[in-house]
Amino acid sequence: MSGTFKMTKLDCYTAKSTFISSIAALSVITVVLAVVSSLSLDTLLFTAMWYAVCSANNIFMISDKNNLNRLYASLSLTEKDFIRGRYLFFYVNYLTALATVVVIGVILAWATGTSLFIPGADSSFFLSFLLFTAAISVQIPICMRLPYSKAQFFVITIYVLLLAVLLIVARRWIIVPLPQIPVGEWGLNTFYMEKWMLNILYLIASAAVLAVSYPIALSCYRKRLA
Repeated sequence: MSGTFKMTKLDCYTAKSTFISSIAALSVITVVLAVVSSLSLDTLLFTAMWYAVCSANNIFMISDKNNLNRLYASLSLTEKDFIRGRYLFFYVNYLTALATVVVIGVILAWATGTSLFIPGADSSFFLSFLLFTAAISVQIPICMRLPYSKAQFFVITIYVLLLAVLLIVARRWIIVPLPQIPVGEWGLNTFYMEKWMLNILYLIASAAVLAVSYPIALSCYRKRLA
């Protein structure tokens, strides 16, 4: 696994030039959405998910622009290390975005004397994790197979779908009337589950999606190198 972590560190180093501007942009977006949604924790979690998918994807653009594939090939990294490291890089971005929006939410709640919408936060987190995993599980194989300039159409489609989810969660443009409960807990009423069962289901679904995506991404990368 050392090669995987080495690849993730390399991606983080490559993307560090855009890190500060990315966090600044996320902070502004979070403040705006937190205000219009009355500091809904659902909104903060799904903002982190959407933004992490968008910002982390820049690594493909940077790699293609600077022809970094030659650099990757010159390092003592296997193809599996490269793919696993790239997936892990996306999760690092997700956790960083998550920490950013939660800190901002706590600060805003303290400054305004408002409490965050805490009930159901665990289920909403696991649901956002599942959606994030599903998004990158489609996005990464596509970007591994195609140059970023050609993969942009598919990537933008993913962005639009995730943004639609975020807008629904923010309760600003509701397409379908939603119950006033945390988004992550919809399944409790739909399938009559206990909360812990629903959270485990989200995790199992995330693992299943990732298990399918990884070998596809590996195959796509090998075909691109061939």
